Amino acid sequence: MAVGRAQNRYLFLMLTFGLLSLAVVDAIRKEAEKTSGEGVDVPLSVLGVPLGAEVVLALSPFVLLTLILGVFGTFASLKKTQQAIEKIDPDAKWENTDHRPNLIDLVVFDWGKSAWRSILAAFSYPAVVTAFYAVSLYLIWVGWKADTALTRWTVWLAGALALLVIRPLVYFIAGRARLAWNMSVNRFRSWRKRRSGK
Repeated sequence: MAVGRAQNRYLFLMLTFGLLSLAVVDAIRKEAEKTSGEGVDVPLSVLGVPLGAEVVLALSPFVLLTLILGVFGTFASLKKTQQAIEKIDPDAKWENTDHRPNLIDLVVFDWGKSAWRSILAAFSYPAVVTAFYAVSLYLIWVGWKADTALTRWTVWLAGALALLVIRPLVYFIAGRARLAWNMSVNRFRSWRKRRSGK
């Protein structure tokens, strides 16, 4: 249950922060167009301290990439927990023990009991995480284009972190693709068995 809660938190923070960063970057862009790019401030404050555009552009990719790594960590914990549960009860299904469905789960499992639901479920998390990885790359690009004193060196650091995230992202997508393939093969075998009457 704790893994499900942690996963919910990281996914919620990733979705919220990623969308908020896009909105703030859009506000910066619009404000920069009005003022010819000089003295742009962000209409956002944290703990009453107004944030400058430079700080938002510099820190947004770091925070988003860190949240993505947190999501990967929850999946690693989930896998270990699932393996421990299978040692105790080999017939246990993880879906029956996950008492904390998140937004992705609710969307995917609302499709009913179709054969495609399993495949959609396997790819739903990689699709969302990959989309927000793309958002972090976009934020790095926006920081690169801003070319300010702060963003100049943070873009390089964020780019290095983005390169570090590629490996777990590829493994994550490959693992989910393998899971989807296994589910498809099992469904095909059970369909064939039903059809042949065995």
